Amino acid sequence: MRDEIITYISPKARVEFSQRRGVTPYWLNDADGIDGLENVIYTAKGVAQDGESFVSQNLSPREITITGQIHTDWRANRENLLRLINPKEAGRLIYEYGSIKRYIPCYIRNAPLFGRGIMPAYQITFFCPSPFWREGEGSAENYTDLLTWENLLEWPNDELHFSASGFEIEKRTSETQINVENHGVVDTGVTIVFKASAAVVNPAIENLLTGEKLSLTYTMQDGDEIRISTGYGEKAATLTRGGVKSNVFNAVDVDSTWMQLHPGDNPLTYSADDTSGLAVTIYYDSYFLGV
Repeated sequence: MRDEIITYISPKARVEFSQRRGVTPYWLNDADGIDGLENVIYTAKGVAQDGESFVSQNLSPREITITGQIHTDWRANRENLLRLINPKEAGRLIYEYGSIKRYIPCYIRNAPLFGRGIMPAYQITFFCPSPFWREGEGSAENYTDLLTWENLLEWPNDELHFSASGFEIEKRTSETQINVENHGVVDTGVTIVFKASAAVVNPAIENLLTGEKLSLTYTMQDGDEIRISTGYGEKAATLTRGGVKSNVFNAVDVDSTWMQLHPGDNPLTYSADDTSGLAVTIYYDSYFLGV
């Protein structure tokens, strides 16, 4: 555990558990549940059938228990840990080891339990409804812009001269395709953001490898933003116009696929009756089975 760092973050707290003396008083001895998942397998059995038939499977939620000791000023730091690890708040755990940094949303299953003595032991159990670790630390979303720009700013011999008429430093390309790589091991939902700088009719996005396509039957106005979420239990389509949000779920074409990012390459393209006023951004996480 010497080089491992686990940090709990909630809206009102940030607590590091590690073996970095002088950085945190909460010495980390062990973390159970950061890998290894139970795969729940459902089967069916017919009359006189030998064995059983596979029906489906899913992964159980994850529980993570960390244990350690309070190394300094144990009375004050014990009280502080009880205050910071609040079961009424949702948070996330960040795991760091070398170049690896991943996070997982969590809730407090058991508030801190303490032992006795000069350097009392502590134990905290976190409950993670989704068992997957995600890339990064969760403070900023991973995203890819499908709109690209060509840099036009260059000059010879380090000389730059401005003309009265001005000049372009970059221009929008006609390319509407880009590859998004899912570094994880399972499919993951995405958030698709369509932004209009002019009237845009029937925007859509498609995975060229799988043929999955999500399209809208809708005319966007200049300044409109439509945000579509495709994750399990998170399906939504929201329009923001003039700072006012409204539900446009019914604008999603009935033949659309609520596309996922599959492990590996995902060549995506976007379209509309006229794409010149359309910009598209994809927000996503890569999911992992352990750390």
